[in-house]
Amino acid sequence: MSGDAGWSAGELDPAGMAEVLGQFPSFIAVYEGKDLCCVFANEAAKAIVDGREFVGLPLRTALPEFVDQGIAALVEGVYESGAPAQAREWRVQMMPPGGTEPVEVFATFDASPWRAPDGSLRGVITTGNLVTDMVQARLAARAEAEESEQRYRRAQADVVALQQTLLPSHLPVLPRTALAAHYLVAATDHAAGGDWFDALRLPDGRLALVVGDVVGHGIEASAAMGQLRAVLRELLHTTPDLGTALARLDAFAAGVPAARAATVCVVLLDQGTGELRYSRMGHPPPLVVDGPDASRYLAPTGSGPLGTSAAVPEVAEDVLAPDELLLLFSDGLVERPGRSTTEGLTELRRLATAALANRVLPAGAPESAVDRVCQQCVEVLTRSGHDDDVTVLAAQLRAVPPAPLHREVGSGAELRALRSELGRWLVDLGADADDVAALQLAVTEAVSNSIEHGYGNRGGTVRVEAELEESGRLRCSVSDRGHWRNPPLDPGYRGRGLAIISAHTDRYSIDRRGDGTVAVLERELHHPAVLASGSARPAPPDDAEPPFSTETTEGDPVRVTVSGAVDITTAERLAATLRGASRAGALPLEVDLTGVTQLASAGVQALHQFIDGCAVGRDGLAIIAPAGSVARSVLELVGLGDRVRPA
Repeated sequence: MSGDAGWSAGELDPAGMAEVLGQFPSFIAVYEGKDLCCVFANEAAKAIVDGREFVGLPLRTALPEFVDQGIAALVEGVYESGAPAQAREWRVQMMPPGGTEPVEVFATFDASPWRAPDGSLRGVITTGNLVTDMVQARLAARAEAEESEQRYRRAQADVVALQQTLLPSHLPVLPRTALAAHYLVAATDHAAGGDWFDALRLPDGRLALVVGDVVGHGIEASAAMGQLRAVLRELLHTTPDLGTALARLDAFAAGVPAARAATVCVVLLDQGTGELRYSRMGHPPPLVVDGPDASRYLAPTGSGPLGTSAAVPEVAEDVLAPDELLLLFSDGLVERPGRSTTEGLTELRRLATAALANRVLPAGAPESAVDRVCQQCVEVLTRSGHDDDVTVLAAQLRAVPPAPLHREVGSGAELRALRSELGRWLVDLGADADDVAALQLAVTEAVSNSIEHGYGNRGGTVRVEAELEESGRLRCSVSDRGHWRNPPLDPGYRGRGLAIISAHTDRYSIDRRGDGTVAVLERELHHPAVLASGSARPAPPDDAEPPFSTETTEGDPVRVTVSGAVDITTAERLAATLRGASRAGALPLEVDLTGVTQLASAGVQALHQFIDGCAVGRDGLAIIAPAGSVARSVLELVGLGDRVRPA
């Protein structure tokens, strides 16, 4: 002020300036010299450290927390470089005097060089604010939003799961018609909608093909879809006339608000003649896929959606020639923003024709034409996004039905070759991986029984014959010319082969004749439908079945890793390995069956024998067999499930 030298009238003197800075709401701390000794801190700065004395002390000495949390390094960097630095919403924790738990705050601050009048660097000025409330509010809002998003995603996942439980996971495998289906959930919010499909063999032998679409998404649409699908299946089984069945479906839809305006296309295919009877109610027309100039859409039938005044079922007829492919689909496949439905239908016809000829994505494409057309049409046409569910169902009449399988087995050494040939034959039919694995195991057991019990040491030939019946049921006979021997009252370790066969087939019977025994195994085959995303292809042929091998790893316990098939030709080798690794049962073992491609009853016998000969009984054997593995289901069947341990 006027009384102080160097200060003009109206200006604050140093004492007044110190008073202002001391009361300034933002924190200010000034550090001087190379040691960054604090020479000034206002009340806001002191409040941050809860009254701890740090003025007159070097930064690293007064506030050691700032060293580990990177604050001291930031301030020191400003002093060393002469360049300012900023920290935005740094999380800082400090221990209050006498406290046991650190206090956490968030701070935003600037560190600026403090220069003397001659321009030399004197120290560092730090100024800033606590932003704890703002940051915590934002973090809480973010956490709430993330929780809401997770709840939404869980709800959407539940809807998708519901949709998938209402859709068929498999299609029948038939000798005269190949089938495939893909369903892709809407990409916009992954909320399952009302699309559905079906392929079912009717009592008169015709094949019913169905694709439908309920308006909307979510649980209500999925529930309405499930109702329409169930009602239509029943009507098709009990009402031979297609027009009558659809009229009754329409009447049902009219009484269910969520089902009104649903669309549906139904095709009845005579697999012997190729004759088609079809009707579409507000639904896109089916596409007959053939050569470049021969692919065509079936003629319209003119009916409107279900449950509306325009719903008057009309039935038309056509003929599907052998090797022609019939494609039913929902409008989600051909409707895109900025593109007319006509353009979408034209693009689908061109693409499906190219996919049938394997000209779209030939490398690694499915060999089956129906799988290839479904997969590639869905993949290519949804690349730019799709706001609705996408469903496709393909059927192709086979020009030549698959030939039956015939093979003769003379010894156990030929079992591996039998499994490979059977696996290739089943995959060519379109059977899924579960069917392939189950039938390979069941047939191996049946053949092993004939070799061991029918012929014994005499040797002989076992004949295996398999064919796919019109119903989609596989019938396999295993016959020998040996003599049936009734099992003993106490089978001991044996007698599990028939239980394994029974568990892996729908039906089996044994016919004991004077000139031999015939075992007949039956199982309905399934072709996987692709639901939601990804791809499901039949299991590869078992040409790649690894040879049987064991590897012993010392440890506590000793581990025996088994790979390949454990059957009558390899079970004794497994038993010998277990005896050797356990020092004749003195040591407990951990047996890893993850790599086992088949666990026949002979292998089960070896495991039971080891347990009974082990010094500590059942506790002497721990088995690793992941859920869903080949070995796991057999172990649970034969009473060894309690020995399975996590990997």
